[in-house]
Amino acid sequence: SKQLGRIFKQQTGASVFSYIANAKIKYSKRLLLNERISIKEISLMSGFENESGLYLFLKEDAVFHRDYSEKDMPKKVICKSY
Repeated sequence: SKQLGRIFKQQTGASVFSYIANAKIKYSKRLLLNERISIKEISLMSGFENESGLYLFLKEDAVFHRDYSEKDMPKKVICKSY
């Protein structure tokens, strides 16, 4: 497992967790462009268990959903395990 992680990082330049998190955020950002999809649906479609995980990643990246402000964002991150 550790060896696989090292090989993955050598090949991609990122840890497995970072790579997956970046892929989720990239996908989420594309979905946010569609105003017909709720933040809850986007969270689930992006592999987050609920909105909390997505909010924190987007907050760190300074991207906010069109209907939410920073004060509405929960503090707990919950991601699906792979």
